Parts: sequence; structure tokens; C-alpha cells
Amino acid sequence: MLTLLFTAGIIIRLRPEPFWALAYGTGLGSAGVLIISACLAWVKRGSDLFQPPGKPEA
Repeated sequence: MLTLLFTAGIIIRLRPEPFWALAYGTGLGSAGVLIISACLAWVKRGSDLFQPPGKPEA
């Protein structure tokens, strides 16, 4: 949602032609997905730090 609002603000401010508006929209949208995916992977990688230790194997 944040990426959508940010992109809409840029397009409204710049008032580009339709082709450039589409290019800005897809470019910023894909950048937002990339950032969110990277953050999610970072959180998943560190999420096992908060798990209780398992039983030792015999």
C-alpha cells in the first residue's frame, strides 16, 4: 500500500505521458516488492533466534 501511494504521488506530481506513468508505476512497484521480499527473508532468517532451544539428541 505504501508503494502504491508513493507511486501515485510521483505520477500526480510529474504528470507524465501515459507510457512514462506506466514505466514509473511498474518500476517503483517492482522496487517495492524487492524491498519487501528482502526484508521478509531477513526476518525469517533471524526468527529462529526467538525459538526455545530444542532437546539435545542422544
